[in-house]
Amino acid sequence: MSIKKKASKGTVSVESFRGRLRLRFRIDGIQKTLAVNLDDTKENRIRASLIARQIELDLLGGTFDHTLEKYRPSPQKPPLIQNITVATLFEQFIDSKVEDVSASTLSKYKSTLGHIKEHAIGNKLVPTIGVDAAKEFASFLKPKLSERVYKERLGLLAACWSWTKQPDNPWKVIQGRVRVAPRRRPAPFTKSEVRAIIQAFKENRYYHHYAPYVEFLFLSGVRTGEARALRWGSVGSNTIWIGESISKGKRGTTKTNRDRHIPINHKLRKLLNGIKPRDARPDDLVFPSPTGKPIDEHNFAMRAWKKILGKLGIPYRRPYLTRATFISHALESGMSPVTVAAITGHDVRVLYDFYVGLVKDVHIPDLY
Repeated sequence: MSIKKKASKGTVSVESFRGRLRLRFRIDGIQKTLAVNLDDTKENRIRASLIARQIELDLLGGTFDHTLEKYRPSPQKPPLIQNITVATLFEQFIDSKVEDVSASTLSKYKSTLGHIKEHAIGNKLVPTIGVDAAKEFASFLKPKLSERVYKERLGLLAACWSWTKQPDNPWKVIQGRVRVAPRRRPAPFTKSEVRAIIQAFKENRYYHHYAPYVEFLFLSGVRTGEARALRWGSVGSNTIWIGESISKGKRGTTKTNRDRHIPINHKLRKLLNGIKPRDARPDDLVFPSPTGKPIDEHNFAMRAWKKILGKLGIPYRRPYLTRATFISHALESGMSPVTVAAITGHDVRVLYDFYVGLVKDVHIPDLY
């Protein structure tokens, strides 16, 4: 549950989100949030309030740190593991990740914890776990999961052990032995498909309301949850602040828990100017559903999106693929991967690993 109190201009409010504290404030009309990675306790609220006051002073004095690093408290220290069980350690690991991962990612952690508690390894002390014990649990886990998910779950255990800064990590050894067949990625939409999809939404008597939302996804490369959470107060004169997302009907931070600004080009400006109500308030949604509420991702995908693609004869791909489409065409146009990563909020290495392969016109130029 999130306890919110709207901050007046120049002030920083402390709020609770999923049992953790974060700060909310505005800079130049753009809303910012900062997760301080503290549990919602009386003592931690005092700590968070001190950070809030520091931000207020810096805003007044013109010394505000836009990277926000100055205001982040020291990271939570990993636990001492001499007398702690595997299940308890993994529970603490999950607690340390609550503010940093999406709800869908958090469910993977909790699923892994469930498997740990099913097996005898859950009650064993962490220092007693070596490669043999890890192999035994891996053998128990493997038949329950697909090969890809199995490797992913071992990766979560390896990350937990790394979090404790132990010199030996048996899970990393086991995970490294798992070979997963490469999965063919869905092809991004072609430029002609993008134009056809946008036009079809504009002309459809039932779904034309969603045309600006669809066009924005293709033009910006934002995640669908980020677009559905976007408010007019986050749209500036030259950039759009992306710092919130909606997942499973709940508003929270972005998938990476980091905010970013994306530039507004001519097409984006024309789109936004064309749909902004004269009486738009900062907290109003940019892309509401026909009833004024946030767009329901599942209903939109299964009704409007699926039907439009079907009528056009375009093979179905999820609305989320608008993001990969933006990235692939941006790279094909010659944009620097670093620039694209800054716009989309990716780590540059991740961008290379997952998206560069989608570029179609890859060729080796005459170098000499």
